[in-house]
Amino acid sequence: MSPVALRAAGALALVGPVVMRRYDARRHRQLTLNLVPDVLRAVSLQVGSAEPTRWVAQRAVISSTQVAVIMLGPAGKDPVAVLKIPSTPDGAASQRREAGALTGLAEETSVGDFARLLPFRLAEGQIDGSPYTVERALPGRSVSPASTDPAELLRVAMDAATAVGLLHHRTAHTTLVDAPLLRTWIDDRLRVVEPATRRHHELARLRARLRSAWAGRTLSVGWVHGDFWPGNVLADPATGATTGIVDWEWAGPRELPHHDIVYACLHRRMQTQHTELGDTVASLLNGAQWDADELALQQAAGMGAQPRVDPDVLLLVWLRQIAYNLIQGPAMAHNIIWTRRNVDSVLRAT
Repeated sequence: MSPVALRAAGALALVGPVVMRRYDARRHRQLTLNLVPDVLRAVSLQVGSAEPTRWVAQRAVISSTQVAVIMLGPAGKDPVAVLKIPSTPDGAASQRREAGALTGLAEETSVGDFARLLPFRLAEGQIDGSPYTVERALPGRSVSPASTDPAELLRVAMDAATAVGLLHHRTAHTTLVDAPLLRTWIDDRLRVVEPATRRHHELARLRARLRSAWAGRTLSVGWVHGDFWPGNVLADPATGATTGIVDWEWAGPRELPHHDIVYACLHRRMQTQHTELGDTVASLLNGAQWDADELALQQAAGMGAQPRVDPDVLLLVWLRQIAYNLIQGPAMAHNIIWTRRNVDSVLRAT
């Protein structure tokens, strides 16, 4: 094969998958739009009202997990519901996890008026072999860290930290870190991470370190969002006040509140420094400290804030996030660059 042909083949190998994903996304978007009338009739039956049959599809996007997200509502008015239809088994599993989390939160009477920020489900089912869910639409607009003024982004993040701190406070209870909790927090998540590294000795050492650090402690735990960063926050464009929090797939009870606020600080640092999660965590383990804005976020959430990073808290937050990333995208375990920057970098630093 000539050099020109080789270069063309290499370019095709890189561009081909991207083109196919875009084609699949457009195709799934159109197929989903075609299902909207049938879905609305089914929703009308589930909620016992003819109102949903008068809704229209206002706009539609395909998420990074290949889920079609369609805003629904009366023509010319604000959306009142969100239709989600996954195109892959992984997307369907993601929807089931979120449904379970929101059901659990709905049963928490202590949540109180925090419930106004939750995208509770209106209906769910299957249409033409495709699972679907319909959630209530929340007011406000989504926040894009890449295109939002840093001062405005901090203002939104501070208000959101106060809001999620309310969730932590209202669902908090004191518990002993016993054997079942150690399995959930450490052992089960390390088993998910294990295929993503060859550093099994360091992984075993990390397991021993974390079990020793947390076993037998009495702590305040509660519900966490699990993927708390500005992209999952809806805000009032005029005031920056939080109007909703979305994507509850990784929410769960009996967790440290640090999982939300420390991850929000990590994500902020990742955005500003253009680094991966593992690299960011490794730098903090190697002596970096929280900056003033990160300390302010922690204080807004009602957490005690010290410039020095607690390494054992940091490692628990990293472990939960990386494990859930690998559950959502198992193929990342075989991506050498991703594992080097997100798993091996942390194991080297511990």
